[in-house]
Parts: sequence; C-alpha cells; structure tokens
Amino acid sequence: MEDLINKTIENYKFVSILGKGGMGVVYKAYDVRLDRFVAIKVLSSRILHKKNSVERFKREARHQAQLIHPQIVTVFGFLEVDEFLGIVMEYVEGESLEKLIHRMKKLHVNDAVYILRQLLMGVGYAHQKGFVHRDIKPSNVIINKDGAVKIMDFGISKSLLDQSVTKTGSKIGTVLYMSPEQIRGDDVDHLSDIYSLGCTFYEMISGEPPFYEENEYKVMEAHLKQNPKKLSSFITGITSEVDKVIDLSLRKNSGERYPNCDLFLRDVIQLENHLAKLQSEIFRHKHPNPKRKKVFSVLGFSVLLVFVASIVYLAYVQTGKFLKSDSLYELKKYSIQNLFESDNRKLEYANFIVLNSGISRNINAIKMINDSYGLAVGDNGGIYKTVDSGSTFSKIELKLSGNLQDIDVSKAGNSVAVGDNGIILFSYDQFNSYTEVSSGTKENLLQVKFINDKTAFAIGVNGTILRSNDSGFSWDLLTHNNPETFFDIHFVNNDKGFIVGRNGTLLSTSDGGTTWITAESFTDKYLKSIDFFDAKSGVVVGGGGTVFVTENGGSSWKERSLSGVSGLQKVKYITEDFIVAVGTRGTLVVSENGGDDWKQLQTNLYVLLTDITATPAKKIIISGHNGTLINLK
Repeated sequence: MEDLINKTIENYKFVSILGKGGMGVVYKAYDVRLDRFVAIKVLSSRILHKKNSVERFKREARHQAQLIHPQIVTVFGFLEVDEFLGIVMEYVEGESLEKLIHRMKKLHVNDAVYILRQLLMGVGYAHQKGFVHRDIKPSNVIINKDGAVKIMDFGISKSLLDQSVTKTGSKIGTVLYMSPEQIRGDDVDHLSDIYSLGCTFYEMISGEPPFYEENEYKVMEAHLKQNPKKLSSFITGITSEVDKVIDLSLRKNSGERYPNCDLFLRDVIQLENHLAKLQSEIFRHKHPNPKRKKVFSVLGFSVLLVFVASIVYLAYVQTGKFLKSDSLYELKKYSIQNLFESDNRKLEYANFIVLNSGISRNINAIKMINDSYGLAVGDNGGIYKTVDSGSTFSKIELKLSGNLQDIDVSKAGNSVAVGDNGIILFSYDQFNSYTEVSSGTKENLLQVKFINDKTAFAIGVNGTILRSNDSGFSWDLLTHNNPETFFDIHFVNNDKGFIVGRNGTLLSTSDGGTTWITAESFTDKYLKSIDFFDAKSGVVVGGGGTVFVTENGGSSWKERSLSGVSGLQKVKYITEDFIVAVGTRGTLVVSENGGDDWKQLQTNLYVLLTDITATPAKKIIISGHNGTLINLK
C-alpha cells in the first residue's frame, strides 16, 4: 500500500506511513478541508474480501468512536471508496511507550506513575462505557509532545453488550501482557485490563515485562503459576509502596486484584504523593559532593552554554536591526488585516454564529479540551459536555444546587470545578464521576486554574487564594494581606503569575504562588480578566471597557481606549495578534494587532458574556447567561 503516499482520496492527502500491523497500514494524512493532520488505518487489500475481518475492522471504528476522552485516540469516521476501507482518527504527534522504553532502557518511577495515572483515567472511562480493551501494552500507548498519554486500538475491545466478541476461547492480546484468564481462554472482563496495566507499569520501571522468558509457552506458564520478582529487590530506590501497587494489579485470581480503575488510581495518586514527599526529603538532606565527576559535568555544561550563547549572539546581531525597525510591525499589521474584511457588514454579521445550546440556565465558564470534547459549568450545579465541537451540549446529572463559577482541565485529564460556598469538585474522567473535596472555606470561589499537571489555584471573594499540589484533590488556604475579591489568575510560567480583582487590584508572584505581593495600582476600576501570550505580551480587561496591555511581562501597563464599550468580563489571546474580549450586554470586541486597536462586533445580544475558549484548531466558543453560546468564526 506504499503507493498511497502523495495520493489524495476524497479530502485526505496521504503523507507518510506511521506503522504496519496484521490488518493493514496506518498512514499520516492531511485533511485539506479541515486543515489538519489525521491518522488513517487502512485495511489490507489481501483481507478486504474476508467478511469477518472487514466486520472486525468496522467494529473497531464503531467502538472507538463511542469513546470520547483526552486519553483515548478519537475516531472521526470511515473512509470507504471502491476497494479501499480506512478508519480516520486523531493524529497524535509523539512516540509510543514501547519506543520510549526501548530508547530510555527504563523510566524513572515518577515518570512511570505519571503515565500510569493517565492510562487509568482513559481505561477507567472505557470500562464505565462498557468496553474492555483486552490488548493493553506499551505499543498501544502514545505519549504526545506535551506529555499527554493516548490509548490506541480499542478495535479489539470487547463491548459487554456485544455477544459476537464475548465467546469463551477467544484469545486476543499480546502474551507478554495477557492476564491468566486470557491465557486460559476464559471470558474476560475489565479485571483483565487491570492485569495488563500492571504488566505495563512493571515494564516501564524495570525495562522488561514481569515475565520475560525464552518462548511463549514459558511466558504463559509464568503468568499462570509464578509471581513476578519484586522491583524493590533489584532496583535501587524502589519502595515497598510500588511493590504493593504492582502486587494488587497482578494477582492470578482476578477477584483479588483492584476491583476497578478508580481504586487502582486512588493508590497510584497516593503513591505519587509519597514519591514527591520522599524526593523532597532527599533534596532537603542532600549535601554537595565535590567529586571530579561533578566537576567534569559542570565543565561540559559550561562548554555547551558558551557554544549556544555564541550562536544566539550571531543570530541577534544579524536580526537585531530588523526586529527594532518598523518593518516587522508593518509586516504583522498588513498580514493581520486579512483576518477580517474591511466591509463593516461582514465584520458584524458574517463572523460569528449564535449556537442553539439547549441550555436555559446561565453558563459561567467553558473549556474545550480538544477539537471535539469540552465542558461547561453554570448556575444550579449545571455541568454540561459537548462531543461535537460545541454544536450541542448535554447535561451531566449531578446532585448539586449551588452555582458553579469556573472549570479547568489539566493536560493529564484531571478536572476541577469551583463555585459558591467554597465548593470544589474533582474528577479524573471529565465528570463521568466526581468527588466533592474540601476547600477549607465557605467563601465563593470564582476561578480555578492549573499551571501544570500537579499545581492548581482557586481564587474568590474576600482575598481567598487556595493552592493544590496534588492535581486538585486536596487544597490549602494561602495567607496574604489583601482582602479584596479576586476575579482571575494567570501564570506566565511555573513561577511567575498574576491575580486581578476589584478596585484595580493586581497581585504578583515569582515563586510559583507561595507568596503573593500586591502591586502598585494603575487604575481604580475593577480588573476582571488577565491573559498572556508569552512571557512579555499580556492584556487585562475590566470595568467601563478598561483595557491595559503590557510588553514587558507586567512591569508596566499601558491603557488602550475603547469608546462605547461597557464592562468587560473575559479576555483571551487566540494568536499573538488576535485577541478576543467579551462582557456585559453582549459586548464582543476583537483586536487584530496585539491589543493596540479594537473593533466591536454587534451581537444584538443583551446578556452577560462570561467566558472564551478555543480548540487546538482555533475554533472559538463564547459562553454567556441564559444558555448563550457563540461560535466566533
């Protein structure tokens, strides 16, 4: 099938081969209609006329299309033309866990726990939907460039409602990761995946599966009769807590294993916290060791720094004049102007669509997790999800009555929603299930933000600042000397962050949020929202249509005038130059040149617009009161 390279079928241009398997070839392709790369799994022509194989192939697409989760590769649909059958799915730029282990020999235990946690989120979600994977292994796991884990090949998964694939004696899976019940040919359920996850975790840490014998027969015998060697017995630094997690996942009797991914995940989170505490203790008591090896390491690193610095200096000399001249600004200016037609009627009416959300209550915040899946929260405990890029939303039924004000999702897939009376909801599976966790306060919480997979902040009225160091599962109340109401928080990096609030309040931190300093006020109007594109360029909006921009990382702010604009509620960078802000009475303004100039779009809506989110493909969705949702084109 290599002759497909550079060929176009329908709207897909085939670019390269990503991998080959027993049923066909996986290609990287470019979707010319939607301007994105996809992966297309093409059924081999030699088995195209085998009815059972074709049905299994189509079942793969149907099964995986039902699973919409950040940790599962998304299926977009079929591609069926003449003697060609393919499954179009999400393209993940990264490398398989199998290749990662091979390249690294073995992973640090912290990295292994980080990956396992995400695997449990994705697999646990599939189990709740009634699917068992049956072939979990490192080659079916991809780590993307942002460190997010994606699970592939749910095509051989078993639907608990699909009797055509639940027959006794069906062995699907790779023997190195097979559960004892799979090897015996018994019926398998979700507990078989628990076993395979344990095998994968073992291999990440040790570099080899738990039973790595000279032939398949001996591997199967070991799965049935032997216990794996404890990792702590041959790997320095591995604690008994790691052994315990592996032991409970690799029990021969499935009834003695973790009964579900939730409890497995609970122990993994506890293990993660234990390892973090242990590492902290090690660094606290570690003393400098002036060995020659360390000296050579420092010298080597210094040489590298000198080399890099020289390259950077040469680049600076060659480009400095251009960067300081007006040429760069003019280049940006005239390329940006192509975003919108100059005709005002087109600007006002052709660039956004009011969506029929099916929601009547106020929507206070919205978050798109990928191009298809998103979450929104609102009044009366409303949590809503979309699986079609925001075209429709369905309500997640929760037993809540209080108003939810904000929601955020980490790259690892943890979700946190906050609201009135200090309520905090934690979920690892996008609110298919959730836990109400203690905030330690009864103050209304208005905003929550992850700054990395571990650390999150929640802010609210009366100077409330909460911090979580375990992905949002537990929270500590921070002390400081500012009693104002805080509306928004943004971190430029893991250390530097800002909070804005009532009466021109601006707080800053340079130590990851441990301490907060009240900055000198540059306005007495309330500041409602803050966003940065990078470490230098930022924008703040607030009362009376107030807009301030910074080009030096927040050291100073310059006001930008907006005539006829009322209070602004939220601002967001879409690109370096294109910024969107929304506010009261349907206010929607955009800047096409990094915040210097602004245009108002007439929405003819007279509701409060509350939040802005953008998909990776730059589809912009705006939320508001009375169930308002706008797609900004």
